[in-house]
Amino acid sequence: MGYCYDYCHVGAALADRVGGCAYLHETRELGLTDHAEVRLELALDAVRLSYGDAVEPDEIALF
Repeated sequence: MGYCYDYCHVGAALADRVGGCAYLHETRELGLTDHAEVRLELALDAVRLSYGDAVEPDEIALF
């Protein structure tokens, strides 16, 4: 069992970089899920991450 989110949250540091957002209902209409897909467009600078920059799963906290 996983999580299905029908929304996106953006902090104040990224608010001015939101280029657009939309609900895409095809996934729900095709019966693939009972959720609509959410698309968020952000204008971000290109960044190359090295393995050393990766966050370990036990460091991620949603709540």
